Amino acid sequence: IEELLDIDASALEVITQGGGTASAVMLEWARDLDLGAWFRLDHNQQLAQVQYVWRSPMGHLHLFASNVGRSYLIQTVQLAAYLQAGLMEPQENEPLTQRATRDAIEKLEARPGRLLTKG
Repeated sequence: IEELLDIDASALEVITQGGGTASAVMLEWARDLDLGAWFRLDHNQQLAQVQYVWRSPMGHLHLFASNVGRSYLIQTVQLAAYLQAGLMEPQENEPLTQRATRDAIEKLEARPGRLLTKG
């Protein structure tokens, strides 16, 4: 894990329990989360602000990093259970990249000439 993700394993917590059983809808939601999104995580009665930073190539593992140096690795089924139980809650209505893209498009639509001017 340290070599693959370039993080200190002593600051990594693997979440393997909690949240109950997730529905198919929640499993699909967990699979479709946007990288970069922020969440509030309630794990072992400890609250943390975490950012979704990595998804394994096959989509089975997910890594969330907090701004205090802790990271949380979780399987998709467990992530869906946490989402369903409210133990992981989105902190944004839309991810930063979507918001930035939408803002840029709105500005260009308001003043299309921006594309034609230099500097």
